[in-house]
Amino acid sequence: MDNKKLKIRERCKFPHNELFFTALISLIIFLMMELFVRSFNLYKHLPFVDIPSHFFAGIALFIGIYWVLSLTAIIRKKTWAILLTFIASIFWEILETLEDLVLPNPSYLKDIFFWDGFWDIIVAIIGGLFGIGILYALKYRTLFFKELKFR
Repeated sequence: MDNKKLKIRERCKFPHNELFFTALISLIIFLMMELFVRSFNLYKHLPFVDIPSHFFAGIALFIGIYWVLSLTAIIRKKTWAILLTFIASIFWEILETLEDLVLPNPSYLKDIFFWDGFWDIIVAIIGGLFGIGILYALKYRTLFFKELKFR
């Protein structure tokens, strides 16, 4: 590792900070996309904009959960991260369904859990699997991630 990267590592003493920053960046990308979609009310005009939203949420969830798990002694971190991404997606869809019962939404925002929610969960899982690919690519293509034990 060159001297400049070593100095960055010395300053950042937090364990697995490369995963933390990757999780943070993926969360920021998801939130910026969500803000853009909601600011221009794109759900009304482009209902399928929901798909990339759940995809990026799946990436952010997976990488964030994987980072938290990297701080523990849990084995099979990828498997647990995908499973927890799946559980979090189900929980989110249940909350959306309950919200529709409590707060009246415009018709274009109505969620039918067993159809729309099912596909939202599938897309979030695909995003989580894509998150695995992102971490693999970072590990094998950058110096900063070389020490990452990706299990």
